Amino acid sequence: MTDSHKFIIAKNGYHYTDADIRNILFHSDYKLLKQFIELSGTLNFTAGDTHKTLSINHNLGYVPAYIPFLHWPDFYDSIVKYYLIPMYASGTFGELAIDSFVDSTKIQLNIDTPDIYKRYFPEWWNYIELYSNDDYYWLSVGNENGNGRDGAIRFSNIDLTKNQSITSATLNFYMSARGSSNQDVKIQTWGIDEDDCGEIWGNLGREKTSARTAQNVSAGTLGEYFGINVTDQVREIIARNGWASGNHMGFYVFNDGSPNDAFRRDSDYQTYLEIVLPGNHTMYFKAVIFVDKIL
Repeated sequence: MTDSHKFIIAKNGYHYTDADIRNILFHSDYKLLKQFIELSGTLNFTAGDTHKTLSINHNLGYVPAYIPFLHWPDFYDSIVKYYLIPMYASGTFGELAIDSFVDSTKIQLNIDTPDIYKRYFPEWWNYIELYSNDDYYWLSVGNENGNGRDGAIRFSNIDLTKNQSITSATLNFYMSARGSSNQDVKIQTWGIDEDDCGEIWGNLGREKTSARTAQNVSAGTLGEYFGINVTDQVREIIARNGWASGNHMGFYVFNDGSPNDAFRRDSDYQTYLEIVLPGNHTMYFKAVIFVDKIL
């Protein structure tokens, strides 16, 4: 006759029928590791944070077996609840990379995450997304062989709501080509003051935002970016009565008296709009430590 009895020990405050195996200290049907302690901690992310490390001591003096768990409810809750790591996860702001390790004194959690931002690139297959007054499908600004170069760029499907709070917005201009002059390029940048920016081809005379950015751009290096602060331009556009999430947004980048052959050009559709969102966001970490040794 088969013995139908079982020997089960639950943690204090839990019942032996608890479905969560972490709440059962011993079960005669299974070979379980012996739980030593649960450790927890948090990591706080603000705009600009892309790497964080959390270290929590267990002080056992040897390398124990452990199970880590992590939860970031702000941006990854729809994809991830509690999960084992290492892993990658997709959420509102892109890929989240997580790993952890344990040694004789501590558990360490390493997290690489996108900045708390949104990035928008022009659609390279869509000729209406870049335009310059030399009638090319690229973005040029400055003075090319004595000719002033003005350009426009449009970004599709901006998922900001009307009057949404933003920390900053930057138009990161990619340099595919530059003039032979090492002098600064002088530029001014406006937003195109429309609810839903239409085609920009052949039209550099649309209504501009009152917000503008004037700056001098140094020679730089091909394949690198220079930034244009368009925070006020973006805020002005998304404050318009007709603005809605999913609308298109455009910008003018015009020459402002640059010296001869001082120009910058993006012909690779790599210029992008980066919008940084405000606020602090907390990631929660938990580890179950067992007395069993790994080493």
